[in-house]
Amino acid sequence: MHACCSRGHGRNDASPAALTRARALRDGNARLSPSAPARCDGAPPAPTAASELEGKVTHLMELLKAHQSRDAEASRLQQALQCQEEADAAKLVELMRRQEAASAAAVEEAKAAIEAQLVERFREEQAAAAEAHSAQLQQLSAEHSTQLQQAAALLEAQAREKFETAVAHERVIGAG
Repeated sequence: MHACCSRGHGRNDASPAALTRARALRDGNARLSPSAPARCDGAPPAPTAASELEGKVTHLMELLKAHQSRDAEASRLQQALQCQEEADAAKLVELMRRQEAASAAAVEEAKAAIEAQLVERFREEQAAAAEAHSAQLQQLSAEHSTQLQQAAALLEAQAREKFETAVAHERVIGAG
């Protein structure tokens, strides 16, 4: 049960001291009033002022009790309503906390998925860059190899030409 349900809010019960004073006043008025003369015909005695007052006090006490009963019932209903509202508010707060936790978990899952996609894309780009670099290295290696062959052929042709020139020069010197 909720804490508010056990508190006594706004009770309008008459105190025992007030009820005792009201009864004493009623009894005192009854003793002070002159008693009605007895009738011989067996009819009830005529109402006196004290009995009229006693009837009014009794009637007012009944009205007061009914009013207090309604007030007590209204207070109980108000307490029950307040307890229900507090319980509903607590449930709503708990629901909002669960939704927040679920949303946070969904955000974390989405982040992880995006990070995994980014890592995969980065790996693919790295692999493509490595492949392009490897192809470029192979092309450069092939060009370098071709250039070396051309340079070797040129050097060989130059060396042959020098050799033939030297041999021809030796023939001219040896024939002369």
